[in-house]
Amino acid sequence: MIRLTQENLPKLKHESYYRNFHRTFDSYNDDISRFEADEMDKFTEFFRQRHDSIEKKITWLDSGAGKGTAILTCGEISDYLEKAIGVSMHFIKGTSRILDVDFADWYLGDINDVLEDVKDIDVISDVYGPFFYSPERMYILRNYYEALDDGGKAFIQVGNPEANHEFVRDIVYEGKKRTLIQEYLDQYFPEIFRLTNFNFTLVMKKDKDKTFPNLEELDQVESYYSKLSSRDSTKYHAPGDKSNPRMPVFIYQKKDEEHNI
Repeated sequence: MIRLTQENLPKLKHESYYRNFHRTFDSYNDDISRFEADEMDKFTEFFRQRHDSIEKKITWLDSGAGKGTAILTCGEISDYLEKAIGVSMHFIKGTSRILDVDFADWYLGDINDVLEDVKDIDVISDVYGPFFYSPERMYILRNYYEALDDGGKAFIQVGNPEANHEFVRDIVYEGKKRTLIQEYLDQYFPEIFRLTNFNFTLVMKKDKDKTFPNLEELDQVESYYSKLSSRDSTKYHAPGDKSNPRMPVFIYQKKDEEHNI
């Protein structure tokens, strides 16, 4: 994990110094408007509600923040912010502009490492970020939950799996019933999770009196890999990188129930 500063910026601009964090995209769609329009209104409204309820400015963490466009173009949201924290696995062309934002911190590295140090967050956004790409999705959700301040919320874009197989993630089978993990969380833990906007966004609310579900009733029975399309491969990988990322999908069953795909 590296915190971006003016001092280490020159080194990070050279691919030979830190290849794992270096990308040179000319365009990268990391604007927070990747939320569907209706959900964007709810996201923005929560900033105001949270600010008014705790009567002070708030902390926002944008997880999987690309080059920082969401923070750089957050508009009216900035009126409610004490601090915005961006986290990205890649150093992308244009990232250095974030250093001009006096209320922003920027980290390069794994979100789980950042969350070991960053706590009491009011709002987390994950728009096709770590949840989408990671094989440790439940671990990420748990870390988000523990990092949130009481009453804080995480907004996690999960996409529309009915329209695009690339949005299919972990699957739970209850007998012959097939349920996506986000639907399972919404159904069995509604005090913490809810799906909104045609089930495209998973919203998680922190309650200091409730622990994150341990999900011990689920057994992982198999897994497979789903490939991103060639369009997304070129969008999310460095120019000239022809690799097609493989996305893990885990299949679970409830204990003591027959698994039947």
